[in-house]
Amino acid sequence: MYEVFETAGKTMIMSMGGASGVIFGSLYQAGAKGMEPSPEVRPGELAVMFRKSLEAIKERGKASVGDKTMVDALEPAVCAMEENYGDGFQQMMEKAEACARQGFESTREMTAKFGRAKSLMERAVGYPDAGAASVWLIFRSMKEYLAENGSSVKER
Repeated sequence: MYEVFETAGKTMIMSMGGASGVIFGSLYQAGAKGMEPSPEVRPGELAVMFRKSLEAIKERGKASVGDKTMVDALEPAVCAMEENYGDGFQQMMEKAEACARQGFESTREMTAKFGRAKSLMERAVGYPDAGAASVWLIFRSMKEYLAENGSSVKER
């Protein structure tokens, strides 16, 4: 799993344009950093990986919840993972996805403090943040994968 995060991060940095490649690449690479390779990952370990990712993103961009960035979806999702990893992958990711979606939706009424939307000021109100949308889609995809393949995902 750690190799998947590391490879995904490198690929995003190399292939995605603008700041998004660096930001999303950093999200995945930071999660994998310092983790020992393993053929399996436990729900709690995945929560740790996403916590490391969140902290790296916050450090890099200096953003917090309420700034109309990907952090608005990522931080609530990570907190949900940390609070629910004992319930197993499926339930943990269902709760994380719901929190990511709620965070993404909350960005509609915010004024951006970072990124391209910052220059739009009040004109960006009413539109969700693209980075928060991307984070929600990542968590939604993980949740959907587990719903379809949950019985084949090993929890040790």
